[in-house]
Amino acid sequence: MKLTKIREGGMNRWATHMPFLSLALSWTRGSVLELGIGALSTPFLIRATKLCEEEDRKFVGLESRKEWIQRLFPLANLYKHVTLALVNNWDDGVEKMAKEKWGLIFVDHEPLEHRERAVEVLAKSTDIMVVHDIGMEKGLFKKALSFFKYHLILAAEHPYTGMFSNKIDLRKKMATDFCVWKDS
Repeated sequence: MKLTKIREGGMNRWATHMPFLSLALSWTRGSVLELGIGALSTPFLIRATKLCEEEDRKFVGLESRKEWIQRLFPLANLYKHVTLALVNNWDDGVEKMAKEKWGLIFVDHEPLEHRERAVEVLAKSTDIMVVHDIGMEKGLFKKALSFFKYHLILAAEHPYTGMFSNKIDLRKKMATDFCVWKDS
């Protein structure tokens, strides 16, 4: 299998997922699920889903660390379409979310080891999944490949970010919309 990597330079290592989140939002409809909320992704996703209000896009952010919920609650509380929830057990939280249909799922939670399970359980519940810290040298990347037909890897700098789908040919979509990808 030939991997498609997109290369850029000088990107903030805490923001390597942002280009794929932007693309995934524009290529999908439906609600957004974020596993592991953060200072960059969560405010962006909350505001972006608000812009798509006529599409009735909801945003659900799950987090296991109470301090992150408290930090972002004031922003989330401004919008009716936003739910932030504290998760004590990721397995239970992910299983519950797998019963829903999502336009986009962003996987960026801790512990890193649980991301494999989240990818497996949620793969059939989303149009596009973006996974931060994909760890191409580890099992998460291979695990994700086994559950999705299409993929792109943003290999700007570490950590790598992966975008996966079973419904959207990501490579073709990227080439059609931007023509910025190249094979390595």
